[in-house]
Amino acid sequence: MDIQYWKDYYKSHKHNATNSLFSAFVRENYLKPHARLLELGCGNGRDSVYFAKSAIDTTAIDQIQDEMNYLNDHFGNESCRFVYGDFSQLKHIDSLRPPYDCIYSRFSLHSITYAQQSELFAQIPNYLDCDGILAIEARGVQNSLYQKGKRVQDEENAFIYESHYRRFVTLEDLLEDIRAMHSGSRSFQILYAKESRGFAPFTQGDRYENDYFIRVIAKLTDSCGGGGVNRYIVIILFPKKIYTHRYSPIATKCVYAHEGKEAA
Repeated sequence: MDIQYWKDYYKSHKHNATNSLFSAFVRENYLKPHARLLELGCGNGRDSVYFAKSAIDTTAIDQIQDEMNYLNDHFGNESCRFVYGDFSQLKHIDSLRPPYDCIYSRFSLHSITYAQQSELFAQIPNYLDCDGILAIEARGVQNSLYQKGKRVQDEENAFIYESHYRRFVTLEDLLEDIRAMHSGSRSFQILYAKESRGFAPFTQGDRYENDYFIRVIAKLTDSCGGGGVNRYIVIILFPKKIYTHRYSPIATKCVYAHEGKEAA
């Protein structure tokens, strides 16, 4: 990630109160009130603040320390925290408190190298709760900026344009990488995947853009039988006793409990 570019950018682009369309899409369709959300690369915090004001417990990461200090001073509270750090290195950010119900990345995945993405994806399953959501919006190869600028050597689909690094994502490859993520018996199910216009239209003065972007929503599920603790209980009756067989997908094993109650 080109840190100096973003330092200069945020000096003139402080918090914008208007949240993105993607944040509203995720909140309205995939998040319950009081869900815990981790944002990767929050920028000027517009989506983070929106989530927090929508009763979502929000932790947001970015590498621009001055911007994180500014956002904490102006918007930080018990349900909205801004953390300085490299989101591709979650394991080195001690203040994080997983698991989260949603990991949210808008316009941040295409700002890191594929090697950094691979390292991030190796960590994500350990930071999501079972049935947790991974939400990604990024520039893909259909985006109008693709192939503009100077190609980055030894990196596929990566370019420097107007002093800014961008790596353009291929939807099929991204889905393959998401499906390859796992932790024990837990892996990702794709709920929504599309590369289209209409996701991030942009207006500035007389200028209007409606470019192509990628959206992916995936859910971390347990292959042993579904997410969530105590998803189901099977009751086995024996004379004078009741035994329960409780499946705990979080522990990824079956737990047997002898209740020791007299049968009715």
